[in-house]
Amino acid sequence: MLSRLSIRAKLLGGFGVVVLLLVIVGGSGLLATMRMQQSIEELSRNWLPSVQMLGRYKAAAMELRQVETALLLFAEPEERALRRPRAERAEAELREAWRRYEPLVSPGEERQLVDRFRALETTFMQAHAEVARLMDTRDEAAARRAFAASRAGFEAYLAAIDAVIHANAQGAAAASAHDEAIAVWALRGIAGVMVAAVLLGFGIALGIGRGIAARVASIAGAMQRMAKHDYGFTLPEIDDQDEIGTLARAVDTCRDSLKEADHLAEQRREAEAKALLKKFDIPFAA
Repeated sequence: MLSRLSIRAKLLGGFGVVVLLLVIVGGSGLLATMRMQQSIEELSRNWLPSVQMLGRYKAAAMELRQVETALLLFAEPEERALRRPRAERAEAELREAWRRYEPLVSPGEERQLVDRFRALETTFMQAHAEVARLMDTRDEAAARRAFAASRAGFEAYLAAIDAVIHANAQGAAAASAHDEAIAVWALRGIAGVMVAAVLLGFGIALGIGRGIAARVASIAGAMQRMAKHDYGFTLPEIDDQDEIGTLARAVDTCRDSLKEADHLAEQRREAEAKALLKKFDIPFAA
């Protein structure tokens, strides 16, 4: 079937196959880049900011608890007046961190964890408000009892925050691992296709080159035999439909013409020899 194609068609076909493989390489690289870009955007816009905001939230919660402890330890009004702004700042930081984190909450497991820690937050803030009220009324003993009673709730509250932080950290790690897997897949895929392109291109070039070289050598040998007036050869290339087949058919036609010309020349020489011998009355021996 390939013998019916012209050399130009074969070369263009081989080049087209190599170009197709290179396009596949480029397409694979572009696809991998797009997938990595999506994963990187998710990592930079969701997981990492979530971990950052939750870290700020937890730090503010711990700061509020520390200020609450200090207020209980220093019962003097002046000391408490100096420390209350810290509590207010911590509460403001809690609200700000939550405001920035809330839009990043993903549905499913993270939402469930967030709902749990928000419920525990409500319980803790109620206990904190009660402790503050008792301190304002100067009921120090009741304030200390309320503070001690809220310890387990506060620890559960921190544990719930840690669970959400852990879930987001796992999401970030999964996104990072996904990026790495895509990069490895892309690298291996591109390397494999490039190797295939090189090998296929080399094979096509070698095949076409050998096919051309072998047939050209066959025709060259036939022409050398014709130069020696040896016409007893056949050219299988005359059945090919490419340029070499055309050349082979031209050589075959030339061979027939030269053979006929040699035959006519031989006949003419014999006739001339007979005429010369007849002139001198010498018998002709064929």
